[in-house]
Amino acid sequence: MAANFWTSTQLKWLMPKERLLQSQQEDRAKGLSENHIQQLKVYFTQYIYDVANSIKLRQRVAATAVVYFRRLYAGSSFSAHDPHLVAPGCLYLASKVEESVVAAKLLLASMKRLRPAWQYELKDLLDMEMVRQQWMRYC
Repeated sequence: MAANFWTSTQLKWLMPKERLLQSQQEDRAKGLSENHIQQLKVYFTQYIYDVANSIKLRQRVAATAVVYFRRLYAGSSFSAHDPHLVAPGCLYLASKVEESVVAAKLLLASMKRLRPAWQYELKDLLDMEMVRQQWMRYC
């Protein structure tokens, strides 16, 4: 951990309120208020924890996935990426980062069990991991 936050690499994740509101313009244009956006974030946070619990992942993995999810939607709108796909994509990436790897097929089976109307395939889940990594500028 850095001794001084202001000289650490974590400083780049601070986002001014104006930039946050600008990134949510597309959502606001579609009729979502700030309260609705906050409710979506809370809903999908619980969604991530429910999926993680269903496949017996550690809490640290779920917490990391929530951070990834929140960071993605701090910089982009909910209409840019489907949050029903982003949430498990963040969970899959977090399981790799936290060295508690879960098979993508197991995660997909869990999603289909929890949400019978799940419409995505394995390729979509793996592609979302790459989108997430590109957004974090790891590629």
